Amino acid sequence: MKIFADDTKIFRRVESSDDCDELQNDLTKLEDWANLWQMEFHPQKCEVLRIGKNHPPYQYQMGSDNNTCVLENVKSVKDLGINTDDQLSFEQHCNYVISKASRILAVIRRTFSHIDEDMMVQLYKSLVRPHLEYANDVWSPRLKRNINALEAVQLSNLTYEERLNRLKLPSLVYRRNRNDMIQVFKYLHNICDGPGQCGVDGLSKYGIFINLDQMIIKIHQEES
Repeated sequence: MKIFADDTKIFRRVESSDDCDELQNDLTKLEDWANLWQMEFHPQKCEVLRIGKNHPPYQYQMGSDNNTCVLENVKSVKDLGINTDDQLSFEQHCNYVISKASRILAVIRRTFSHIDEDMMVQLYKSLVRPHLEYANDVWSPRLKRNINALEAVQLSNLTYEERLNRLKLPSLVYRRNRNDMIQVFKYLHNICDGPGQCGVDGLSKYGIFINLDQMIIKIHQEES
C-alpha cells in the first residue's frame, strides 16, 4: 500500500482467483481501518487498474453490506500528475505533456511582441521544459513516434540540430538518458535524495554497462 496526501494505492500481483480474493480482503481491511479512524473512502472515486494481460474476471467492491459499490475498471489513471495505462506504454501521458507544453509555447508567442534568443531560452527552460521532463524517469518513452513527438516541441523553421546549437540546448532524448544514468548511479551507490528514497542495499557490488546509441543500461554482478 502507498499513501501520498489524500491518495491511497493498494496493489498485489494477481495470477489466480485466490489472489483476487486476497486483494479484496486487503481492501476490506483497509476500509475497516479508515472507518475506525473516521477517514471514510469514497467508493465512487476509487478505480481498478489492471496492468498486463490474462487477469481473472473479478469485481472488486467497497462499502458496507447495505451500500456495496462495485469499483470501476479503467484503462488508465492519473496519479501524481502521470497518466498510467494498463500496458505501461505511457503514450497517453506523452500526448498530454506535448499538448500542455505546446499550449504554453503558444501563450508565450501571443504575449510577447518581440523575443530574442536569450529571452526565449529562459522562458522555455522555466515554463515549458519542466512539463516535458516532470518524473520522466517513470514514463520515458520507448516508441520512436513518441520520442519524435516530444522533440517536435522544440522544432522551428530551422533544422532541429541548428536550433539546438543556436540556442545551446541539448535534445530531450539526451537529457532523459542523462537522467536515467544519474538514477542508476544513485541506486548503485545507495545515494538518497530524501527520506525513503535511498537505493537498494547491496547494489554496490554490481557493475553497469551503458550504450547510449541503443539506449541500453545493463547491470551485472562484478566478479570478486
